[in-house]
Amino acid sequence: MVAKDLKKINIKKIHPGISWVRVTSRGRLHAILYLENVGLATTNRSDLSEYKINCPADYYRQFDGSRWISEKDYKNIMAFYEKAIVNNAGFIGQIADARIKINQRLMKLAARYKHQGWKIMSNEKLIDILGRWQYLEGAHWGGVWVYGYYIYINEVFLEKFKNYLEKKFPKNFADIWNYILSPSRISEIGREKIDLLKLALVSLQRPVTEVMVVRHVKKYDFTNKYYFWGDKLDAQKVKNNLHKYASKGKKFIEAEFEKMKPPKINLNKYGLSKKDKVIIEGLRKISFSSSQNDDTSNYLICRLEPFFNELATRLGLTYDEVVSLRGAEIRESLRNGRLAIARRELKLRLKDHAFIFSKSKAYILVGKELAEYQKQELKKQIFKSVKELKGVVASPGGVITGRVKIIDSDKKVSSFKNNEILVTQMTNPAFVPAMKKAAAIITDEGGLLSHAAIVSRELGAPCIVGTKIATKVLKDGQLVEVDANKGVVRILKRK
Repeated sequence: MVAKDLKKINIKKIHPGISWVRVTSRGRLHAILYLENVGLATTNRSDLSEYKINCPADYYRQFDGSRWISEKDYKNIMAFYEKAIVNNAGFIGQIADARIKINQRLMKLAARYKHQGWKIMSNEKLIDILGRWQYLEGAHWGGVWVYGYYIYINEVFLEKFKNYLEKKFPKNFADIWNYILSPSRISEIGREKIDLLKLALVSLQRPVTEVMVVRHVKKYDFTNKYYFWGDKLDAQKVKNNLHKYASKGKKFIEAEFEKMKPPKINLNKYGLSKKDKVIIEGLRKISFSSSQNDDTSNYLICRLEPFFNELATRLGLTYDEVVSLRGAEIRESLRNGRLAIARRELKLRLKDHAFIFSKSKAYILVGKELAEYQKQELKKQIFKSVKELKGVVASPGGVITGRVKIIDSDKKVSSFKNNEILVTQMTNPAFVPAMKKAAAIITDEGGLLSHAAIVSRELGAPCIVGTKIATKVLKDGQLVEVDANKGVVRILKRK
């Protein structure tokens, strides 16, 4: 059902009696075109059948900057994963392998089409390529493996496994745990930092040329984006970061290199069972595959930017407007030679929206309908007396004092200043420029294998995740003390 039909919808009947669970918040809502891929794959199991990983998921929505599933689906996914891992310790690794396989297919799509002559292609050819991209991106992000990772592995199983290891291997726990928290491979954000550190070393001996900077930008431009939103990494950002590292000298740079090296241990010497070792390697692999998902989507959308611009040109739209259409709306518009929905509808979608998948139906709410839905679904909480909050140490770093800066959207990342305390619901790839500047990072959500946790460890930034209420309690400009060893944040002075 397309948006032009929504004025006839009674929003109270879209999902009557459904209780929702907020799975993860990543700031600004994705473009409609991307949300459709994820939502359809989450609620349409047949789209994922080729990977033989199925679990019922009837209700899904992107709303209030977050991803939600129904409480019933939440419980089903929890039970599905728990049973699957009990029956097969290798299940975690198999999930990661399936995701990596899709990433490889997406990279092949990028390689095949990144240098195409889009202007000479027929509308039907463009429609065909759009369909291929939508299917793979849906399988990439939709379905039980992604939400099982967020819900069960990252926030439930990992804690259980940690408690088990602490009790069984108290002397060697730190070594084993540090190894688990290091992904099996370094992310593209980590690789970008390593290559920048190499350039910083070069700059201590001789000037870094413009060609070197351009080469770095060309290789890593996508790491600054968050799918359709955000700006690419550019030469000025590279030069600024290069100066930051070089100004701290050779010892600092070499110390940063050491931090980036993944730990190497021999699991056979600790007396771990075969099952333990299989689970450990599976966790490291799924940690990598989660970062790779972001890297791959960012890379593909960045390389296919001319494709989406061509769609926009043919429909007389801007880039932001065309990706605010659903796939069906783009196909209908191209075939009929006129927009399937009103331009006013597109403007409202760009401002804010709720995209709701209720079993076999999909709804986009904007304007007055969205305001009514927000009133119905969002309950405000008031926190006045909280002076201290706790979370999980994702990246240790001592005790840091600084001023809070709330970043609730990638649109605000550019306003972040050096040595501020970054506070957000959950980070996403577009937040990385702020994460690089932050004295410490605090999130409401996430576990030890979340985006914030993985990236903060690669960047060497102190980070506390899973505080639940940081963005609700803390305010811009407040002076806080962040104990990144104990996972405690204390308000020193209210603004």
